[in-house]
Amino acid sequence: PLPDGGFHHFGSGRDLVSSTLSLQNLVVDQRHDGGLACRPHPSVFIQNASVAARLRASNANIWIENSAVGANWNLSQDHVITGVPGNDWALTLPPGTCLDVVPLADEQLVPRVYGMDDAFRGALGDEGTRWLGRSVGRWLAARGLDWGTAGLDPETDLFDAPLFPALDGPALPAGLVQWMIGEGEEAGRTEGEPLNLPVASTGGAPVPSAAPDCRDWRALWCATRRLSARELGDTAALPRLYAQRRQFRGAAIPRMIEHHARSAFLRLDLKALAASCRSLPDLPDVSRFVGDSSSAPLKRAQFHAFEAECQRVRGLDEDTVEAHMGSAYGAVREAVLSTLGTAPVEPRRCVLPDQIIWARSPVRLDLAGGWTDTPPFCFMAGARVTNLAVDLNGQPPIQVFVRPTSEPVLHLRSIDLGSETRITTRAELAAYNVVGDPFALSKAALALAGFLPPHGGQAYASLADQLVDFGGGLEISLLAAVPKGSGLGTSSILGATLLGALSEVCGLGWTQADLVTHTLVLEQLLTTGGGWQDQAGGLFPGVKLLTTDGELDQTPVVRWLPGRLFAERSQSILLYYTGITRVAKNILGQVVRQVLLNSGEHLRVLAGIGQAADAAADAIQLGDYDRLAAVVRRSRQLNSRLDPGSYPASVAVILAPLRDWLLGAKLLGAGGGGYLLMFARDPQAAERIRRCLDVTPPNPRARFVGMSLSESGLQITRS
Repeated sequence: PLPDGGFHHFGSGRDLVSSTLSLQNLVVDQRHDGGLACRPHPSVFIQNASVAARLRASNANIWIENSAVGANWNLSQDHVITGVPGNDWALTLPPGTCLDVVPLADEQLVPRVYGMDDAFRGALGDEGTRWLGRSVGRWLAARGLDWGTAGLDPETDLFDAPLFPALDGPALPAGLVQWMIGEGEEAGRTEGEPLNLPVASTGGAPVPSAAPDCRDWRALWCATRRLSARELGDTAALPRLYAQRRQFRGAAIPRMIEHHARSAFLRLDLKALAASCRSLPDLPDVSRFVGDSSSAPLKRAQFHAFEAECQRVRGLDEDTVEAHMGSAYGAVREAVLSTLGTAPVEPRRCVLPDQIIWARSPVRLDLAGGWTDTPPFCFMAGARVTNLAVDLNGQPPIQVFVRPTSEPVLHLRSIDLGSETRITTRAELAAYNVVGDPFALSKAALALAGFLPPHGGQAYASLADQLVDFGGGLEISLLAAVPKGSGLGTSSILGATLLGALSEVCGLGWTQADLVTHTLVLEQLLTTGGGWQDQAGGLFPGVKLLTTDGELDQTPVVRWLPGRLFAERSQSILLYYTGITRVAKNILGQVVRQVLLNSGEHLRVLAGIGQAADAAADAIQLGDYDRLAAVVRRSRQLNSRLDPGSYPASVAVILAPLRDWLLGAKLLGAGGGGYLLMFARDPQAAERIRRCLDVTPPNPRARFVGMSLSESGLQITRS
């Protein structure tokens, strides 16, 4: 079944408006409605149109698409207006009146007028058959016509009745349209009493010379070739209709950009828009339209991404496209830093000369919801992630040791990389964005801990002066006992663990929630990007559902889940290192690009990933192992749709012989390699999987790894 599924009918004009209104009202929070609250009435829908007529709160249930509605139009309520070309009409639409202008292949135009609730079926002579909300006989009598003069057979079905005149373009006489629909004077009139309708006092193309009297719309209607609704459906010149829609859209986009704060432009599928608007003029200078509000960086990011996509589909050089995307990524980074950026701190040594601070953390296994925590998607729609913290082979694999030294030097060591460096100047500390630097993360963490302006240390002339006042330097040793590219969130958790250790040494008092957001800032400083679920998954113990709202504050709410299912089924849940290096290059950038463009395809997948996180949490609470395995399998499929390269052929080869013994499996993290989490059907099936992969491993590095649920998360102790 579809999650939160429902049925919406689009059969009649009223269905079109009411069903769209129902879909719109699925979001009632005005912070997330894309500026729609500024409309005069929530049931007014305008698309690919030029509307100069004044709309008021009384104008309800109106749909305008691919049409020009001028300042001299008088609208009321319950209208569907489609296909109307540019015009200078003065036209009044009574309540419940709809107008559709249908182009034909021979340059003719046909005004199809009808009522909001017309069903377009039934014999013309039947009093229950409604056209324009009344019987056809009454419509004829009000205009001084009968069945014979009108050339109509009362036995004909309304759908097959030739009611709609075909007139030479490029414009239509509005007087004829007004004559057909009336002005509402019919209310209270008796059958057969003619209406005193206006004549040709409007703009538009001249009436054809064949008409007996250019002021006699009745004679024109009778003399003109007319088509039925069925014939219009068969003969409509759709290319003309599409061309007109593109013209209206091209004119509307610059105006929507200029008024983006009140329009829905930044909520459109900008990827599809760019693809369908290759002939759009150059976009305005977006800097004129983005102010200094807290949301301005994200708006700039979307504008740059849209401009890059427009240039890409136009075939411009890749350097220009990537320059705009670089600006977009930079704006996302600015949004994160401006919102979550830490206040300057002043580190003070809070450890005795012979003490060692020991911080250690588990890794995280993401069951479902990964990617929803990544900016800018989490800013726009919120995030939902179900993951668990685990120790590997009985130990927390991420460890940091910090020891004070008397020498004013920052001495950095990496145990797993077998390298070290000494930092004595601010310039060396500030070089955390050098590609390939094994200590970039440590340098950025020390900067955030107050050893580099603007994050701290402004009162000192140099790093050496600050360290002397601090009481000496620090010796920091890092250990990540996990292969690189594991998919277990290693780098983020290592950064969070290091920040936690520095907070303890320097008396910064950062909470676990602070460490989550500070690590997000840390990764933005490193320009690696990424979300918050990795560090949250390792810092917080056990099994949990982590959620945020769609706003700039991304401090996750932790909903604790029971670990009983994992304890009871520990013999059936397997963690296997594939030995395959995870190739994640550009994956994050591509996903961020699609989110900034509001790509409908990608946003639907991300929404499904978030729903999978809720489904995983439900399965865990219910203790339903089979259901959880199915959710994990679904999560893998969704990740593959978001990034087709996340499950390479080499991993498919590993899984193929295990299919009969598995209920579900997924690569952890962004995918493409690293660790594989498998849910066997039962302990016996798990043993068969072990034997199969032990006998024929895919490569010399592949191996099973023991795991156990971490009940502590981040631990920090002193010697």
